[in-house]
Amino acid sequence: MVLFLDSPRVITYNLFLLTDIDECSFERTCDHTCVNYPGNFDCVCQEGYTLYGLTHCGDIDECSINNGAVSTAV
Repeated sequence: MVLFLDSPRVITYNLFLLTDIDECSFERTCDHTCVNYPGNFDCVCQEGYTLYGLTHCGDIDECSINNGAVSTAV
């Protein structure tokens, strides 16, 4: 058996059979929600958070975006 690591993909090759490994089953794969796909995974953050890197969710500072959503129209 040969193990190929191609982050974030982990696939086990066993002669003629490819078996997907559920990366979401590993502890602390993603801060919020992990979605597993064959040979890959995605991390999804809750509302009000944004994804930093592949797995970390950080709080969005709404005040620094679009002037805090405050209208400056007179």
